[in-house]
Amino acid sequence: MRTSNQSDTEHRFPFYTLLSKLNCIENKTHPPMKIPVLALIGALIRSPSAWANEEHQLEGMETSHHMRGVRNGYEVEPLDNIHINNERTQHRGTKGVVSRLAKSSKSTKSTSFPKCVNDNYVSTWLTVVNNNNSIPDTEVYGGKYFGSYNAPSVNSFGLVVFRARSVGGGNEGGGGGEAEISGRRRLAETGHGPSTGVFVRDMSEDGMAAGSNIIRQAGRRTTVPQPNNLDTLFVEFPSFPRISTTNNYIATRGNHGPVWEYEIVGRRLRQLQDEEVSTTRVGNTGIYVNLSPLTADINGDATTLFTACSKLGAVGFDSTYNVDFTQMYQVPGLTNTDGSELRGVVFDVFPGAPSTDDYGNVATKGNYPKGNVSQTGVFYRNAAHVEGSSIVKLNEGLGTLYVVANSETNIPAPKSKTSTKTCDGYTFGSTAPPSIANGKMVFLGLDNEDNPQCGGIYLANMDSKNYPKLTPLVDLETKVPGQDDALFSKLGDVLSFDGSAVSFWGSWGDEVKEVTLCCPTSGNKDLRDYCSHLGDYDPTTGLQTGDPNTITDQTIDDCPPLDDGFSRYQVKTVPVNQGFFVYDRNQIKTVVTIEADKYNDLLYWVYSGKPPAMGPSARSRPLRRNLDEDEDSEAAEPPRWRSGAFAALSSKDDVMFKQTNDGVTGIWHWDGKAATPIVKVGDHCSTVDNSTDAAMIIDSVSIERDSYRASQLAIAAACSVDAIDEEDEEDSDWGGIYLRKFCPPQ
Repeated sequence: MRTSNQSDTEHRFPFYTLLSKLNCIENKTHPPMKIPVLALIGALIRSPSAWANEEHQLEGMETSHHMRGVRNGYEVEPLDNIHINNERTQHRGTKGVVSRLAKSSKSTKSTSFPKCVNDNYVSTWLTVVNNNNSIPDTEVYGGKYFGSYNAPSVNSFGLVVFRARSVGGGNEGGGGGEAEISGRRRLAETGHGPSTGVFVRDMSEDGMAAGSNIIRQAGRRTTVPQPNNLDTLFVEFPSFPRISTTNNYIATRGNHGPVWEYEIVGRRLRQLQDEEVSTTRVGNTGIYVNLSPLTADINGDATTLFTACSKLGAVGFDSTYNVDFTQMYQVPGLTNTDGSELRGVVFDVFPGAPSTDDYGNVATKGNYPKGNVSQTGVFYRNAAHVEGSSIVKLNEGLGTLYVVANSETNIPAPKSKTSTKTCDGYTFGSTAPPSIANGKMVFLGLDNEDNPQCGGIYLANMDSKNYPKLTPLVDLETKVPGQDDALFSKLGDVLSFDGSAVSFWGSWGDEVKEVTLCCPTSGNKDLRDYCSHLGDYDPTTGLQTGDPNTITDQTIDDCPPLDDGFSRYQVKTVPVNQGFFVYDRNQIKTVVTIEADKYNDLLYWVYSGKPPAMGPSARSRPLRRNLDEDEDSEAAEPPRWRSGAFAALSSKDDVMFKQTNDGVTGIWHWDGKAATPIVKVGDHCSTVDNSTDAAMIIDSVSIERDSYRASQLAIAAACSVDAIDEEDEEDSDWGGIYLRKFCPPQ
């Protein structure tokens, strides 16, 4: 039993206390642990000798590949603004095909890991969660089951964090449409709308032995942590959650209604001959962190989530709490034309998934306005000493928010000494969500996302100052290994980073291929209608508008026609020459290279953004009357097709990646020498989940950048009984998240 003065780390790992007494590790609540020591400890704990003695060979890897690639059209939440085409998928599953083994949030399968031998693939898959698990949400959604999953993240000790939800209405065939939700109102009664949230499960041997419940970190009915004087509830979690390498530190992004109401200083409004102080409400999205995600209440909800970043940068000083919210949450590092500090600039949105490391740093991309110009940047702060979620504790524990680079930052000169390009005068017009580890940040920054001339992947030390030195790792003047004198022409934004090595996608050459992308026919209605030019979208004129890139007057075989007889689709070009690579200590290694065609690819597409029909999305607004002050807006980008390539790095010679090879999509493992398929579309579902029927096959798999740590792979997978139609709304019969351990490369 944990004593009152034991930290979560001490409770789970008794040797931590011993080491702290030997002055090997700082002994504080949520300490910024010394990474080399913990990395060694993690390696010892996860060593092959610590695994169980039974060896199991993975079955079903050589089944016939008659299945198509990962399907399109997974239904997603309305506020996600995302339609899936092959990746960043929520793997759906429908109840009833497989009998439920237990109605609880505990796993129906518990298998200890076998020891490592010469075979590099010895472990069976463990079920983290599947459609047989009920969602720990007893107050509103009691009785619903998981049915939809995003790619998970895992740390070195086997703590898995994931975003998931139920599907449709009630589990027993009831339900109906989703009730209208505001940030201050709970959903309708059970059966109306899906339950959704961010969850963790401890898959370590100790955790499994102790029962290892699924613990919800935040959900649709849970209250947004402070600052929140409106009792606002979460609405949605639009990106996958991430976790630090070794510690149990998780970070996620959450959407909701405004969380803070305050007086607009110096502005008064006369109403009905009475002078009243006008107020406004702000803060409809934020970055949320939990340093002790295994601490839960009796309902299975985490109790220590807190707000790391929020849209409260214009609130100013609050005398009630003696806190300067502007200082805490404003965009940092901005100056006026005279060089003085520009205060009170509010973040518009935090795109993508935030990252966290073992020191308790939290990093995010942020978009914001400066004057009438939209800008972007990458930011971080330390949150390791936050000891509670109250405003006072936040003020005491949150470190200063720093900017690493933004739209006013000059792009460094190319790394190559032979390059004739200087990049003088180029600034970062585009940044991607960063990855952090061991007190360091890597991020992709470009002058122009669509047609980059300068930019690359950069490393910065998070050393408590604005605009630290940027070190180019790979840029657009870097030679591609093994490709003669070819230079990288494009670089991917999905970076998996362990503090030293970083995996990335890149392409080279001028040769391209065309891909046809059908407009979504399922998922968010506003999003799919915008792509298909259906409905009224211009709030001023009422004229029907839509995505200008969509072809609406032709019919093609690949995309089914709508009621008017015409297909709705777009044609994009992708580079033919592409690959995954690992940068480590000034060297670049090739993981895999391909010549992309109809049957071979590393890129997967998603249609995402915010259609005009969706409105301002809980924008800041006055409580009584509209004032002359500018209102902040979501500033989300308009919908478009976006491509991504997905790899996860455990170490410099240990990488998992997703690819389509000879028409079959799957997850492959690179051990520093060669790549081997691990799980593929078309494999028997029992390969990853032994509770499924023998006739079921895998029809979709996905990973993200934190899905592979300490040679443990966590995936999301969907299965079905028959070969599927990729546009079928109800094509998936089973789904879940699964974990498998591998021997580290020798």
